[in-house]
Amino acid sequence: MFTTLKLQHYLIHIHILHRVDEPTEVKFVDNSATEGGEEPEYKTLIELMQMEMPDEKKQFTCSGTITEIRTDVEWRYLSCPTCKCGFNAEGKCRQCNKTTDYPIQRYRIMMTLSDETATANLVLFNKEAERVVGKLIEKLLDVYEKENGKEQVYELLQECVGKKYTFKVKVGESKYNGERELKGQKNIIVPKSSYKDKHKCKGRKTAAGDNTTNHRNNTRRERKKEKHRRRKRNKGR
Repeated sequence: MFTTLKLQHYLIHIHILHRVDEPTEVKFVDNSATEGGEEPEYKTLIELMQMEMPDEKKQFTCSGTITEIRTDVEWRYLSCPTCKCGFNAEGKCRQCNKTTDYPIQRYRIMMTLSDETATANLVLFNKEAERVVGKLIEKLLDVYEKENGKEQVYELLQECVGKKYTFKVKVGESKYNGERELKGQKNIIVPKSSYKDKHKCKGRKTAAGDNTTNHRNNTRRERKKEKHRRRKRNKGR
């Protein structure tokens, strides 16, 4: 049986076996419109925090700036390789009730999101956290193994602070303290400046000022012209 003691041991030493999708328990929103074809309603943070608890399937859109990465909450969790949920105190998956000798670590980052009306706790799991952090969890696990690794990991996570995003979220209550929190989704709108920085190698400029796509097109045209000239020369012989 995978005991609590083993869980603590794995939090320090286990490495990712393979990449998987986000936990099913969170029920992330996909990139399409909500059920019925309607786009999620836009809400400010104060509206999300003060409204009556909505249906668990209800989705909303909100925008905000990340103002804090919560260091009092673990940034990762051990999950079942089958159904991606966490384990209870007995080492059993909270969903399938099975034990495993090969749990998988995934992101679970708690952050503070702020807009002009309020602040709110936002939880991002796995792929969504990966997009915001800009690093695979394997990278942070490697850093964690080094001297002063815990401090270095939180320094890397702090790079998210100050960036603004638009999220699709669901409103829920934390399983740990009962506080209201926003649960992240699949459709994160990354700031244009960040997107350009991360993808600056795509469509990079050549010395002539053309991007690589135009450069390839020009090369193809030159080859066609050269073939045409060769045919002409061969006919003239």
